[in-house]
Amino acid sequence: MFCGRPTFDPDKRERPWVRGVSHGRQVLVCPRCQADRAGWAEELDGCVECGSTRLSAMLGEIVCRQCGSTRTNAETTGA
Repeated sequence: MFCGRPTFDPDKRERPWVRGVSHGRQVLVCPRCQADRAGWAEELDGCVECGSTRLSAMLGEIVCRQCGSTRTNAETTGA
């Protein structure tokens, strides 16, 4: 999301990549950006039902992995 680094499987002792949604698009945040950028999670979209940032974008829908709420990507982007 921030650095454009190619994805890789981190060592088991490292922090994993974080999946989220930003401006209605699926994004990945690398372990280094998580450690180096304070407030990185604030740039992720939140669920309208529970506020969680544990969202996934798929097939034109945004799904909350916390509460299961689903909305269309058009509702997220205002299109």
